[in-house]
Amino acid sequence: MVCWLGFISKEGRKPNPSLVSAIVDFAAPVNCSQVGTFLGMCSFYAEFLPNLSTIAKPLRLLSDDSYVWNMECQASFDLLKEMLISPSCLMHHDPNLPIVVSLDASPVGIGGVLSHIVNVNVN
Repeated sequence: MVCWLGFISKEGRKPNPSLVSAIVDFAAPVNCSQVGTFLGMCSFYAEFLPNLSTIAKPLRLLSDDSYVWNMECQASFDLLKEMLISPSCLMHHDPNLPIVVSLDASPVGIGGVLSHIVNVNVN
């Protein structure tokens, strides 16, 4: 697979497995600096991580004063890693297909997606 900018291939846009391995192999953080490093790496791939803000909330709430890595933090950490290696893929823009804009917000984040309407035949 030949990739451009780390995640563009002939199939569409998806994280390059060789680049994502640094995130997938990242050990559970033991301090806020390591949490920040992990979240920074995930942010590079934010377009592939729907609801990133909401999922990462337990990690963003950690502080140096009261750093406690609990089950909620571990679940968030594991889910972000799993989402990056899932088979999701974004397609290239096709000017011949209709476009839909979807927006959403929550108390912890806001997001928008520009999508094509694609007729998929499943046989």
